[in-house]
Order: sequence, then C-alpha cells, then structure tokens
Amino acid sequence: MGKEANLLGQAVTAIKNKQRARGRALLRETLRLDSENVTAWALMSVVAGSESEQRECLANVLALDPDNKYARRAVRKLKAGQKVMPPLFPDKIQSPAFPVYNSLRTQELASIVLNGYNISGTDFLGRVGKMHSFKIIAGELRLQWRNQDILSFQDEHGRITYIRVAALPVEKDGFGLLEIL
Repeated sequence: MGKEANLLGQAVTAIKNKQRARGRALLRETLRLDSENVTAWALMSVVAGSESEQRECLANVLALDPDNKYARRAVRKLKAGQKVMPPLFPDKIQSPAFPVYNSLRTQELASIVLNGYNISGTDFLGRVGKMHSFKIIAGELRLQWRNQDILSFQDEHGRITYIRVAALPVEKDGFGLLEIL
C-alpha cells in the first residue's frame, strides 16, 4: 500500500496546486497499481477530461462503494445537467489544529489540521480504512510514516482516533494522507 498512498498524496498536492495534468498522471499510476482505490477514482472524477470520463470514474466509485455520498451527489448533478465542481481541499473547511500523539498518548509528535473535504467517507473522518487529507502545522511525522506507526489524536468532541500516516506532504504547504484505523 505504501507506493499507492505516496502517489495518491502527490496527486492531492498536484490537484490542490492546480497541476491537473500531473495529478491525472499520478492518479493513473495509482489506479494501475490498485484499480479498486475508491479515493483515486473519486479524485480522477475531479480532474476528468470530459463529462463521459467523469461519469465513468463516478461509476467506478459507486461500484466499489455504493454509499459514497460524494459520488451519489455528483451523479445526480450530472443527470440534472449541472456541472460537478467539488470544493477540492478548500482551506476554509480545515479542522481546528489537533495534536498528534504516539499510540500510547505519552508523546506529542506534531500538530495537524484535517481537511474537511473527505472524498470517501461518510462523516468528517470517514470509515475505518479510508484516507483523509491533512496538513502538518508544527512538528514532524517522517519517522512515523517510514515505520508505519499507529498514532492518535483527540478531536474537539473528545473522541480519540487512531491513524497511520499513509503519505507525507510532498511540498512544504502540501497535503498528506492519513489512514483512519
């Protein structure tokens, strides 16, 4: 899963930085390695070159995840003749900053913000096994990513969520991906 997650993280950063062609190329490679990657198919629908390609990508999302809210809403809009322009990674929907701890919650490692646009989940954090974009505000998570360590954070409602860093941000202000455990 490591290479696919890294490619996906690079694609997210490229798309956020309006580098659609690079994002598409990275998503194609991700899907070549893992054709059942719901997040990659959903992102591919965002950068699709045509409406028919967008429909095909959304159909793949729904075939893999029939309850995917983003894909269902996008298909409804397309059927109504509306353009689908999702608010991909808008800064205004970022979460408050959360401290990230080791799994035992004995050491604070970094501070992150989560991006509110969860392309594959059913709520803000999504289901177990889904990916979520994040940005590092302070600290460092490189060693934890390399070791695939289990980490945790506590949200504003007091819920503890266990995560693993799937892809680090590839640029200073870029987004990485967390896997919800």
